[in-house]
Amino acid sequence: MRCPECNGHSSSFSEALGETVCDDCGLVLLANALEESVSISLDEQYTDSHLGSTLYSRNVRQIVGNRGKNLIDMYKQGDVKKTEVDLRTVNLMSMYLSSLTANSLIGICEGCYYTLKRNRVFDNLASESRAASVVYYAMREQNIVIKLRDVARVSAESTSLISRYAKKIARFYGKSHVFTTQDPIRLGDSLLGRIPSVTNEQRETSLLFIEYMSRIYDDLDLMMSNNVLAGCIWLATAMIDDAIPQQTIVENWSASEYGLRKATRDMCQILNIDKSNIHNYDVEDIVKGIRV
Repeated sequence: MRCPECNGHSSSFSEALGETVCDDCGLVLLANALEESVSISLDEQYTDSHLGSTLYSRNVRQIVGNRGKNLIDMYKQGDVKKTEVDLRTVNLMSMYLSSLTANSLIGICEGCYYTLKRNRVFDNLASESRAASVVYYAMREQNIVIKLRDVARVSAESTSLISRYAKKIARFYGKSHVFTTQDPIRLGDSLLGRIPSVTNEQRETSLLFIEYMSRIYDDLDLMMSNNVLAGCIWLATAMIDDAIPQQTIVENWSASEYGLRKATRDMCQILNIDKSNIHNYDVEDIVKGIRV
């Protein structure tokens, strides 16, 4: 069987997953009827704890018998034998997430991937495209600010392909709304709402600074990530001598202390301000272009 992706002629069949896979590029060439049966929509459904998807139905057991029951249970527990294409896809997702400073999402992405694979959402999509699409969808679904071109850059996949399949994933989960425009101000306000005892001055100053930095990051074609949003809040509140502790910020948001500190260093460098004397600066002056 010739592979339409790489024109290779070597393939192998995995009995555990019921797939014929190209040995050269990992493309899924054929999937058997068991996978089709498992994807049938039935009455009593169980959901993916991360993304709210249908994992399997109790009635599926009546369709595929004991072998299907065991396979479904193994998938649910994560013990099923993985194919080379599965392992490659998971490794690629981990690499892409690392490049996008979103390593904490690997568990969500992996669970999402196997749910989608069982339901044949990917068709014959190559590993790189599968990984990029899942990563882009998961980051958007988790309200992490991410630009499509950044996912395309780290994965070397086309923006149109990633967008098409990420939206297909969103439709599968019933969450097409995750691809509406992401507003850094709205996300920043959401973060501030999670932090206990935020004052009006802290909120207003933070949102003003987030709005300003989001314009600068757009101009520089930089990603306004969750770490940058967290860093904006710390810098803004530090400028009014009422800094929200970094640990408090990251505990209430999908960010890390290391990522927050790096983001603050980067922003200070962009703005040409001295982080060690941050209390000497004023957000309104910075927005107006005034420097001390």
